[in-house]
This record gives sequence, structure tokens and C-alpha cells, in this order.
Amino acid sequence: MSQQIPSNRDAEIGVIGSILLDGEMAKAITLEPEDFYEADCKAVYIAMQSVLKKHGAIDQMTIAFELHREGDNHISFLSGCIAKTPTALHCEHYAEIVKQCSVSRQVITMASKLNTIGYGNMPIKESVEEAQKLVSELSKASIRDEILTPKHIVEKAELRYNSLTVRRPGISTGIAKLDEYTGGLFEGEFYILAARPSMGKTTLAVQIARYLARQRNVLLLSMEMADTAVIDKMMVGITGKTAKVIRNGNYSTETLDKLMFGLGELAESNLYIAQGAASTTTLRGYIEKMQSAFGSTAAVFVDYLQLFTDKAKTRYESITSISRELALMSKEYNIPIIAISQLSREVEHRVDKRPQLSDLRESGALEQDADIILFLYRESYYDKETLDLRTELIIDKNRPTGELGAIYLHFDKNKERYYQA
Repeated sequence: MSQQIPSNRDAEIGVIGSILLDGEMAKAITLEPEDFYEADCKAVYIAMQSVLKKHGAIDQMTIAFELHREGDNHISFLSGCIAKTPTALHCEHYAEIVKQCSVSRQVITMASKLNTIGYGNMPIKESVEEAQKLVSELSKASIRDEILTPKHIVEKAELRYNSLTVRRPGISTGIAKLDEYTGGLFEGEFYILAARPSMGKTTLAVQIARYLARQRNVLLLSMEMADTAVIDKMMVGITGKTAKVIRNGNYSTETLDKLMFGLGELAESNLYIAQGAASTTTLRGYIEKMQSAFGSTAAVFVDYLQLFTDKAKTRYESITSISRELALMSKEYNIPIIAISQLSREVEHRVDKRPQLSDLRESGALEQDADIILFLYRESYYDKETLDLRTELIIDKNRPTGELGAIYLHFDKNKERYYQA
């Protein structure tokens, strides 16, 4: 017995009739013409969107004129929609039904495409990435972007402001001065931490990740370092033993005891590590697996952005695409994403070698897409004779508040840890 394609003609007519009764309803829903299955409903909805864009007002007369102008024969259909819709009050409910049917149809289409991929005999990595990409596209399509009315805006803001009287909205990084500038890490924001090689980017990112992971689930995607190297770096911070001691082995009893004690502390944390070369599609898979297997994810750290793979023709296009995807992912999954980034060698040719936004490597999209950009700079990196061993953490872009500045940090090599100067 063949199954019926998901659709609901009554709901589609309900949406059209509601908008004809009250044109403001068109602004309260976020359907696309493709969400309609019935050809007559789709044609009228396309006319409605056209009229709304041109004139900002919709009624039966303006829609009838638009359909007539386009040579459409659905004018008589309008009266029938109004007759079948007693009130416009349920427009949003009708729209939800239409959207649900639309997404169900997309799932069926996606299943067919997945079937084709499954029988396509592609390499494992390529077939999995193509499948993840399809699921990701469906996820984006199902997101309902609400248009807030003035009433909704005020209600939402009032609840938020009242809640902020007793709490800070951002997630603390563990670096008080940085939290003062940024408010902490915020859901839905994209952060970049950039510096020249060996300036301590990964160390600072791991330190913040470990701090967050005391109470929340955190994902660290390490594409540059093996998981053993990342674990060693964390154990330096926990045990106080140097990286050399931990890496070289031949431990004393005292060292081994500290390592075992440190592993117990690590086991109690909520820090998860994924590794290996990856695409942004793979990262989506990691995030979704985290959420389904371990619950909500508080933050994602990427080490580092330029190691993502992408099928774009040029490196500039590739980094632009990767940057856009990370920014979109932070909002789609409503989590902060912190990406480590390399800087261009151009910085080495300047007298003042403090990083600038233009030094972000290979694409201006990084500067555009990131909500907050942090740079690490250490004078002793360039001048071996200087007595100033401090590291500057520079806030060079701060979209939310606009406040820029620099924080001075001391680096303890023995503990692989930064402290405020």
C-alpha cells in the first residue's frame, strides 16, 4: 500500500485565507513558497510575497490585481480561501502544520538522496561527509526564524533584563580582565584567537576550555596536535610537572602518583576531545553527536581554523567559506565557537609587530564574520634581550560592546598556564 506524500490542503488554505483577512499575518509567519504543496496555494503565496515586498500591504484586491497582472488564473480561488477561513487568529497554527509537512517531504527527499549515496560506492569519508551535509541542510531549512512584533520584543527583553539582575549572561573564561571586556563567552557568538606560531594560542585555549569544563560540556577539536599531546599539555597544568618530564617518561614514583591523581581530576571534568583533519561538515557531526550522546554543549574550541578542508577552488574562497560556516554554526547550535587562527607573515616585516586585523591569514572574511577577535603578542618573542616577559592579550574587535584594549598575562612554563599580570 503506497503512502501519501505529507501535505495538508486545509492548512495551506487556512494560511492563505488568514492573510487575505488580515494582511499583517504575512509578517507573523516565515513560510517560503516551497513549503506549499498545492500549486494554487503556492502561486497565491508567491503573489502575496511580491505585493508585500512592493507595497507592504496585502488584501484581496491587491493580490487579485497582482495575479491578474501576472496572467495567473487563480483569482477565483481567493474567495474560496476566505470562505473557508472564519478567522485569521489561527494563522500561525496553520503555518506550523504547513511547515511540518514541508519538512517531512524534505526528509523523504533526503532519504532518497542518502539511498543513492549508500549505493554509490564512494570512499567512506566522502560518503559520510555528503550524508552529513544533507542532514545539515535539512537542519537549516527547518529552523524557524521568527519575526518579532513590538509586543514580543518588549516581552522578551523584559524577561532577559529581569534575569540579568541576579546573574551574568556570559560564561566566564577564568580570566577576570577578559570577562570585563567581553562579558565572558556568549551563546551564538564566533570568536577568533590568533597569533604567530609558538606564541601560546593552544595553551590559552586549552586553559579556558579546562576552566569551562569544570561545570559544562566542552568540545575541543584538535587538528594540529595528537590527542596524547593535548592530554600531556593538560596534565602539565594539573600536575605542575614540565612538558619535558611528562613527554620523556621513565617516571619516578612521585611523578607517576601525581599523574594518576591528575588523571582522576581530568576524568571528573567535562572536556571532550575530537581529533584529525576535518571539514566544517565533520565538525557539525561532532557537535550533534555531543548533544545526542552527552547532552548540551557549552562551547566548542577549534585548533586551528586553517587546517579545515574545503572543496573551494582557491584558498581565499576556502577560508571565506569555512569562516562563514563557523559563524553560522555558532548561531545555529546557539553555542560559542572559539577558533584558533594563524597570522600572516606580514607582521614580521613591521617595526611594531603587534598583530592587526589585516594580519588574519588568507581571508578578510575572518575579520568580518567574527564577533570578537583576540590576539596574543609577546615582546620577548622578537626581542630576546628584553626584560618584559609578559604576554599581551589584545581585544582588537568586540562587536557586542565595541570596547577594545589589552590585558597583560604572565606565562608559567612549568604549569603551562597564564595568570593575570
